Amino acid sequence: MNSPQSAPRASLIDVANVMRGAVTSKSSDAPDGVAFFGLAEITASGSGAARSVSADDVPDRAPGVEPGDVAVALMSSIGNAALITARHRGAVLGRECALVRPASDRVTGAWIYGWTQSEDFKEQVRLHSTESTMPRLGAKALEQFTLPIPSLVAQRELQEVVSELDDALARVADLQRGLQDLRQTEIELRVAEAAGNDSGAPRDQHARMTDMRGAEA
Repeated sequence: MNSPQSAPRASLIDVANVMRGAVTSKSSDAPDGVAFFGLAEITASGSGAARSVSADDVPDRAPGVEPGDVAVALMSSIGNAALITARHRGAVLGRECALVRPASDRVTGAWIYGWTQSEDFKEQVRLHSTESTMPRLGAKALEQFTLPIPSLVAQRELQEVVSELDDALARVADLQRGLQDLRQTEIELRVAEAAGNDSGAPRDQHARMTDMRGAEA
């Protein structure tokens, strides 16, 4: 029986644009806040609480992320990656990250992301990270990584699987946040009732959240 033929390989720079983030991770509650995507968002695979930075802290030409891009951590958890979805469209990228955007019809963002989860990618990260008290991976080094380029059929099959699972994870994350809010409201309500100073506010909030949970179900 013939063994499967290895997919051809290419340098990342030959099939994608690699851009270094330019924005410092300094959260802001300003009304003119700009959506931000950084190391914390990569760690949470894009499903964490949304963060923003002040527009004054966003340099000109700071790269913004688009669905299908891949964000890669260049320090801290070096090599961790997240596939950008529509939820973070237009967010500016943190300076500790690199943005990988497909620039060829030979490769999809989902495939690049899948490759970042492989031992092949992780081994290249280990080989190219600087050895210091604070190890880093340079964006220029990342450009020179090589990746396998399978058929577009195989890439699209992976993209469908990733999309379905990401949608499911997003629904679970929304439900978890709702349950956390409901838990807090339940505690406040029962403490207020037991202490004899029930103002009605926690109960009203509880009713609204219960109705919301019922509507989602």
